[in-house]
Amino acid sequence: MAGIMDKILMDSGSMNRTPYMVCGMYKGYYVTVHMNQGFLIRINYKLAENMDLNSFKNRAYGVLNQLRVTEKKVTQTNVGDYVIEVKLMPANLAKNTTPMIDSVTNHLIGFLQTEGAGTGCQMCGAEYDVSSYDVNGAPHFLCSTCARQSLNQLEAERQSKSSVKSNLPLGIIGALIGSLPGVALWAIIFQAHWIAGVAGMVIFLGAMKGYEMLGKNVDRKGVVVCALITVIMIFLANDFALRLSLVLSDDMTFAEVNRKWSKIMKYGNNKAIYIENLVIGYFLSAIGLVGTIKQSFKSAGGSYTMKKM
Repeated sequence: MAGIMDKILMDSGSMNRTPYMVCGMYKGYYVTVHMNQGFLIRINYKLAENMDLNSFKNRAYGVLNQLRVTEKKVTQTNVGDYVIEVKLMPANLAKNTTPMIDSVTNHLIGFLQTEGAGTGCQMCGAEYDVSSYDVNGAPHFLCSTCARQSLNQLEAERQSKSSVKSNLPLGIIGALIGSLPGVALWAIIFQAHWIAGVAGMVIFLGAMKGYEMLGKNVDRKGVVVCALITVIMIFLANDFALRLSLVLSDDMTFAEVNRKWSKIMKYGNNKAIYIENLVIGYFLSAIGLVGTIKQSFKSAGGSYTMKKM
């Protein structure tokens, strides 16, 4: 997917490009596209002083609702005071993702042009002294004043997070409970003869949420615990999914499957299939989880990066 960033929004403007983000002035508007569990398109706008913001937002949401109907991959939309945002998942075929992103972006810009909107800082709308910033790996167009405010806020959050420690025993309990929906999802997907890395992501995110709810805060040791629990729960999910498939397909009870499990594993190539499914499951989960765990670890400690692009 990283190669998509070299292909999108090529017909106008000078864009800064990395493997995971694109940002720049595109057809007269500050535009950013960030790849993170999908694609987030953000377009900065600035209304003329005589325009009513609320009525504009109503029209903008009307356009976005129509977009949801025509483009099924759109998952989230938002109209802020100075930005319009659309989040969408990749197309079923990789070659169709680039035209999809271009089409959505140009559709929104066409609407803004019809409204006579300009562009500016995404936080205050200022049209001057605006630069692109990489904030924790995501692109933002900010004026110098808002950039300083953002930096001060990030530092305050870092100090706040570093001073709060989690309750480890309760956090572990919460993480175990929170991971269970992901285990269930893994088992359901498995019955359709699929192994999906998204279930591993759900296990980790659920563990993080559970740890936070009972442990009161996800610090760095909490992220490590959730990552370890995810490794364990993926193993248990694969094991449970296979046992469940035997119950559903061979008219056996769980008690019978558990009692005969060692014999089942020795029969034919069942053990090889079991190990193969587990390895594939870990591999697919790791593709999405490595970056997420890394970013979660940084965020848990309050670490941040902010630099001008």
